[in-house]
Amino acid sequence: MKKLLAMMLAGAASVSAGAAHWVDLGKSAEEDIQTFIDIESARKYYDEPFFSSESYSSAFIRYDYLKGHRLKPLGGSYSYNFYIVDCDKISLFSPSTVIYGSKNEVLMNSNEKHFTSRSLTKAYPDTVGERIVRNICAYSMINDLI
Repeated sequence: MKKLLAMMLAGAASVSAGAAHWVDLGKSAEEDIQTFIDIESARKYYDEPFFSSESYSSAFIRYDYLKGHRLKPLGGSYSYNFYIVDCDKISLFSPSTVIYGSKNEVLMNSNEKHFTSRSLTKAYPDTVGERIVRNICAYSMINDLI
């Protein structure tokens, strides 16, 4: 019985390895969006020749649309967003977004093929944007050490 339990636990651990690990970053000021970061995806970002700075990191962010959000009446349930951040300048950019409906169907997606450091937008203090930048930077530093 102990061997069976050990095998089941090992199997469960191996399935979750590499899977997204979402950590709650809180709600927007309007309380209509809940924000999460996939800490497993946070990494230093290198994309020559566009971004050659050591201060860039990236990760996936999930937004859950809560009651009152403008996309809720249109069927929007949540989105996955790829973010690139500048840890030194506390700025961010999302070149890729996929919005899903309540049945996990894709409602919309967008991808920016061309972007530069000028695409980054300053994250204001005490906002979800600042929490996104600071968490991506912190988790990318940790993940790069592992």
